[in-house]
Order: sequence, then C-alpha cells, then structure tokens
Amino acid sequence: MRNYIISNRIGEVDIIGGSHSGFSVAWMLLNGSAMFNYEFEEECPELPESVRHFSDSHPIGSEFYYNEWRVKPIFEEIDFTLQINIIFWDRIWVYYKSVQAAKDEGYEDYEYSGVTKKGVVYPFTGLWGDAKNLWKTLKIFKNEKRVWLLKLRTIAEQASYFWTSKCVVWACGYQSNMIPCINKDGTLIEFK
Repeated sequence: MRNYIISNRIGEVDIIGGSHSGFSVAWMLLNGSAMFNYEFEEECPELPESVRHFSDSHPIGSEFYYNEWRVKPIFEEIDFTLQINIIFWDRIWVYYKSVQAAKDEGYEDYEYSGVTKKGVVYPFTGLWGDAKNLWKTLKIFKNEKRVWLLKLRTIAEQASYFWTSKCVVWACGYQSNMIPCINKDGTLIEFK
C-alpha cells in the first residue's frame, strides 16, 4: 500500500479506526517496512530466507549483524506532502502498566472498566509499541504534523472524509470471538 501511495503521489490517506490497527497503518505509511529491504555495509552474500524472518532480537527496521556483516534497513523516502487522518469515534485506548504511569504522561481518557484489578490500563486492547509511540508523538510531544486525529462520532461526519478520499484504509481492529466449548456428552459449556 505504501508503494502505491508513493508511486501515485497520493497526498492524503484516511484511516478509519483509532485502534492499534489504525495507528500501525499510519506508522507503516510514515516509516515503511524494512522487512525485506536491507543493504549490507560491505560485500555480503544474499541474506538467507531464515534471517529475513526476524526474531525479537532483530525487530523490523533495526540494524543488526549477520555473521560479520553489518546490515541496515533501507527506507523509501516520501518526497511529497503526506497527510494521514486517523478517524475514530470514541476514545483512543492506550496501554499503560499502571494508572499512575498513565497519569504521569497525561493520559486520563480511559474508562475504569479498561483497568484490571492490578491497575493495568487497557492491557489487551490498548496501543503498544510503535503504535503507542506514534500516539505519544501526536498527543504528548505534539511534534508529528503529518498525522491528524479526527474524532467524528457519526457516520455522516465520517462520510465527508471517506467519500471524497483517494485512499481509505479500514483499520477497525478486531473482535475476540468465543470458541464454543462442549463437554464430553456434547453439551455446550456456558462461560460468564
């Protein structure tokens, strides 16, 4: 998708959804994916397929060593003005290890139902990692000007963006589905 946007010089992208999915799309549009796009500092044999699938010690976009060769990511730069609108209807859920940590960073837009008994804020549904870092650059540091957060509560408000947009990304997250469980006599087990 990023390559399509760059090659067609699409200047505005509307992302429908303020969940982790929406922020991840915005982050990838801004930074690209370096998963299969690396260069070697010196002559090096082709990067084996096994190394292309990164582990936790080689996250996407990071520089690392393969044998004695230093490998660094290549990002295709965007040479035109790009505006990304993240359109959401309620609140942005952000993960914090504690209510105090959330308050320390000025995040108080959470529901108490999103806090666990141990005080963790949105542990499953909140923004983590790069998505959270992008949110922080928008709301706390306020130094990312290419991404706008648009809280539009109705379909009519949202339609004014996506009916005229050249690129709409549906990123409304996911929903956990309950797997039906049965006991040994075939009776459905009800979970509460």
